[in-house]
Amino acid sequence: KISIILVALVLGGMPNAPAYGQSSPLSGIQKSVTERMPGWKLTKWRSMNNDNVVNDKVVFYDWDSDGEKVRSAVELLPSPEEAAELFKSRPGGWALEKSGVRVLEESFMGIGDERHLIEYEGSGRRGVVFRKGRVIVRVTAPSQGVAELFATYIADAIPAA
Repeated sequence: KISIILVALVLGGMPNAPAYGQSSPLSGIQKSVTERMPGWKLTKWRSMNNDNVVNDKVVFYDWDSDGEKVRSAVELLPSPEEAAELFKSRPGGWALEKSGVRVLEESFMGIGDERHLIEYEGSGRRGVVFRKGRVIVRVTAPSQGVAELFATYIADAIPAA
């Protein structure tokens, strides 16, 4: 009987156990945006660990629609305190930029715990950088309105604290 139970668990899994990716605070982002923005297609997604900070994870998403592109970098940090500290030291979002990122002002939209509107000095592309709990997100788009829309849908998918 024990071997039958073990085989059933190995083949079928445990029915109430969540899938590995489901437990991550980032697991709902793709679904949240895809369901609300049906004209936009996720064309590239990649995940990486950042060696500079222990236990953090960065996920990149690219969405396309009729030649327009929206890019986002979502960084998961070990704690809300570390995320808040990093948000202050890097107001333009994830990693160092070869092209300058200029913080325009604090966004008045209620996205996350802290937020900034940004602009890439070379291209004029606009974006939103926000922190929600232990997650820092940067969304860039052809316009501020599109960036804020995507940022809102991404923020909705990130659980509080």
